[in-house]
Amino acid sequence: MPHCFADNNCSTTCIDSDTFTCHTGSLFYPLAHACGDSTLPYSPTPSPSTGSDVTYKVKALLEYTITAVGLNVYRLNTSAAVIEVNPGDVIGYSTKRGSGRIGTGPVGEAKPKDRIFNIDTPSVGVPLNSAHSLSVERHLLTAIASRPSVAMLTHAYSTSGEYVVSVNVSSHVAGQWQQAVTATRVSDDVNVTVIVSPEFATTNVSVNFTLQPHSGENLEYTVTFGDGQSLETTDKVFRHKYASRGQYNVTVSVASTHRTSVNSTVITVQDELRDLKIAGRAAAVGDSTSIQLDVSAGSDYVCDFDTGDGRSFQQTYVSTVVHSDTVNHTYDNAGVFTVTVRCHNNVSHAEDHVSVTVLYPIIGLRLTRDGAPQGSPFKVEFTLESGSSPNFTLLFDGTVTSVAYDNATLIGRSDLMMSLPLGVHAVVLKAENAVSSANVTANFTIAVPIANAQSTVNTSWAIMGEPLQFTVQLDAGSGIRITWDFNDSSADASVSTSPTDEWPAGNNRSSLHVFPHPGRFVVNVSVGNSLGEQHFVHEILVYGPVDNMTLSSNSPVMFLSGSGNIELQFVTSGFPPTAATVEFDYGDGDVSGQLSFDINNVYDHRYTKQGVFVVRATVTNRLRMATYETNIVISQAVQDMHVFVRPPGVAVGKQVVVAVTLEKGTDVTLHIDWGEPDGAIVSTPRRGKSVDLTRLQYYCNIYDIHTFPAISKFA
Repeated sequence: MPHCFADNNCSTTCIDSDTFTCHTGSLFYPLAHACGDSTLPYSPTPSPSTGSDVTYKVKALLEYTITAVGLNVYRLNTSAAVIEVNPGDVIGYSTKRGSGRIGTGPVGEAKPKDRIFNIDTPSVGVPLNSAHSLSVERHLLTAIASRPSVAMLTHAYSTSGEYVVSVNVSSHVAGQWQQAVTATRVSDDVNVTVIVSPEFATTNVSVNFTLQPHSGENLEYTVTFGDGQSLETTDKVFRHKYASRGQYNVTVSVASTHRTSVNSTVITVQDELRDLKIAGRAAAVGDSTSIQLDVSAGSDYVCDFDTGDGRSFQQTYVSTVVHSDTVNHTYDNAGVFTVTVRCHNNVSHAEDHVSVTVLYPIIGLRLTRDGAPQGSPFKVEFTLESGSSPNFTLLFDGTVTSVAYDNATLIGRSDLMMSLPLGVHAVVLKAENAVSSANVTANFTIAVPIANAQSTVNTSWAIMGEPLQFTVQLDAGSGIRITWDFNDSSADASVSTSPTDEWPAGNNRSSLHVFPHPGRFVVNVSVGNSLGEQHFVHEILVYGPVDNMTLSSNSPVMFLSGSGNIELQFVTSGFPPTAATVEFDYGDGDVSGQLSFDINNVYDHRYTKQGVFVVRATVTNRLRMATYETNIVISQAVQDMHVFVRPPGVAVGKQVVVAVTLEKGTDVTLHIDWGEPDGAIVSTPRRGKSVDLTRLQYYCNIYDIHTFPAISKFA
């Protein structure tokens, strides 16, 4: 690194152009004006060796003619003749012409040594190095530098305060000294500066910022609040007001005479919640009801809803500013519930309450009677299936009539009305509560009560296709309605009279009916008017044919483990018999006896021996009888079949015999595939001698003869 003479320092950049560079591994020692080993504990003396690594360079030239021998003094009379000499510069001498030589003195150990360089024509910038060295001698001519020397001294004060610095400079050669005095102020440097502030602040409300205690004197603070506003102050406590919500970076820069410290913090500004209000409306049980929330101001807030029925939920309004919202809730029971909402953000909170009435909706409004007896005072009566706190309006022939209602029994009645003559009167009834309403419009009839009503039928049974007569008789009544429901998919028959017509005593009305199919039918007869109804029931049995069926079975049945089970069932494409019985003769000596007939029944029987049996079934009802027959086969299963070819091989055109032996089996048919290319299969009944069933085993020898048309091997 170069040595800078002006400030006696090593630096890559010097304040002037006067530098000296030693070779690598050496340091420059200004006092000795020589390079030396960096490990030496002292400054080296100039080296007389021609191999010295000190290199000079001609900086300026001044020419002077020596006019006489002896001591010569050269005075500089003009500024042009002045050469500026810097610390570290060396004054050298050279003869330009002639044989004159500047005098030198002897070299001694007590005096510094100068180097003599031999150069013919010196010029500015020419280097002077060891190549020009001749000898080491002492110059007799000296030069005086016109600029002061510079010394740099350092000192670190441990405490702050005002200090007087005194500098003494002495010359050990001249034996004199000089003193200079100056003053300096030492102050504490600023250390870490920390801002203390709340994490959250309210819009348009001043917030305090405080700087924690720190070192330093005469400090100035520059604060930027992150919203485009800034402040310069010397106070450690300062205030600021934010105009809008958001998150802001607050930065403080502290400057002292020595350094600058910067610190930042983050503050979140929110709008204060104001004027929180909630509103609700009456709701029906099981239906969603809305709760309206409103605030005049507020941001980044959360609301907790308590619906008063043991349930709660939370709504968050953070991403956007919301001043109004609607939430929904469903109540499972009726009652009056207090809804509470509590909203808060980091700078404020608010609370409000509202009562919500939950009601059962009005369902099933109806009159419990459509009329009143002639000549008697009466009330209009009605009821509900459900409904909370209903209000009623009753119009009778257009006149408003007061009503009384019992919430416990759900029954209501009008005020007592005076008797009226026969006739029809208009009734309009309206029920309503806060969540629903219902209307009933009806005819209210003043009628004569029904007296001694009777219902008869000419017979309790009939053959399909025969008509039956149903008759209703009564002694008194008005506005009569008679209905016959035959329960056979046909339309009901009915008779009605005018509300103002009285029924003649002993009069009757009839209806003829033909049932479309056999069966048992329950006929319901109703006789009524506006005062009530009477009901009658007739059971009718309609007979159909018993000879329109067939008898089927699951025959043939295998004879296994000493028995064979047979299943019998009747099948018909028409109407099955009604109120019939059946008796089976199974052909094996067993008879079932009388059984109830059902077309859907499966009748079963167990046979204990093999054979073919004729089953006879007799079906009987009140009018007719029919007999059905079917054959039942109880067969033995085929067991232990073996096949033999005799002889095992034959010539073309010669017959081959196949023998089949069976251990057991009845009604056997053989199906023989000779294995020829035509694939023909021959079916033949069993041929062979009868067997003795008492033997434990026997052979049925069955033979079939076939001629093969070609030489080959057949399976």
